[in-house]
Amino acid sequence: MGFVTNQKDIVKCAKKCYKECFTIVNNVPQSKKKYRNNFNSYAEVDNAIADSQTWIGESSNLSQLSQTYMHSVKTKSEKKVYSDICAILSVVAQIAIDSAKRSFAIDVSKEIKYLRKKLNADEMGYPKFWSAIHPSFSDEKVKRLRCPMNRLENFDFRVAPRTRIKVEMEETLKNVPLQKRAKCTAKALLRRVNDYAKFISKCKMRLLEEDANYSKENFNRDCYTAKQSLLWKCKSYNLKGERGEGIYSYIFSLIYGMKHADITEIDKEWYANMTDTPITKGTMTTGILNVLADLNPKSFAGAFRQLDF
Repeated sequence: MGFVTNQKDIVKCAKKCYKECFTIVNNVPQSKKKYRNNFNSYAEVDNAIADSQTWIGESSNLSQLSQTYMHSVKTKSEKKVYSDICAILSVVAQIAIDSAKRSFAIDVSKEIKYLRKKLNADEMGYPKFWSAIHPSFSDEKVKRLRCPMNRLENFDFRVAPRTRIKVEMEETLKNVPLQKRAKCTAKALLRRVNDYAKFISKCKMRLLEEDANYSKENFNRDCYTAKQSLLWKCKSYNLKGERGEGIYSYIFSLIYGMKHADITEIDKEWYANMTDTPITKGTMTTGILNVLADLNPKSFAGAFRQLDF
């Protein structure tokens, strides 16, 4: 995934970073662990990739704190401590990002835990912007620290993102008519995805309840197996070409409550009844989009029109 823009300020900074900020080269050896061609190994790899996403965010947050402390403390010795932690975290973050492609002979979770303890954030406190991006964050932990990100406190996060997403969907979604009997296919696909979402929700609840017999590895294995099974069952559906684009356009319109030539009030009622349960709330949209994207990327993309910026 890449971010493309012609915004002048961002392009200028990107060119400067490309010339002056070099990529880190670490000497951490790659892991020699070997995997088998089976679901258990697939689940292990999937679990490692999922963990790497957490590591990226955690190492970035700790790096931000270390830089904040580095500019907030007064003595050279203190500045060096936080400067060294920041340098180590930059390597950890790179390893976390590369973990999607290869594994390293290092326990990243252990390293992050050690560095978090060394930062001693509970005593040092957090910069003001922390409360702006974490609504439930206690203001008692915020202290007067030097950090440019504190400017975020003046930005209203509650309205802009949600409004922007809705406008983008309305502007980009095509209204592709359904071909003969395609509505039956769309509804059958939605039923299967709904069952999948219910199963994943139950697994999440079991994990959150800290079931002694259900670990994160079990959760990732079950999610992987369930998704592969769902994709296999849905392969019989004809989602190619204009037929597929019509099905996708119909489903997207149904999900986001938009107008579509082939959606009736009965369809809206059916979808509301099928999804309006506590166990599927918050999971249906993501589940459907992920499955549809994996089933037929071309038809998925074809349900959206290209815009000129």
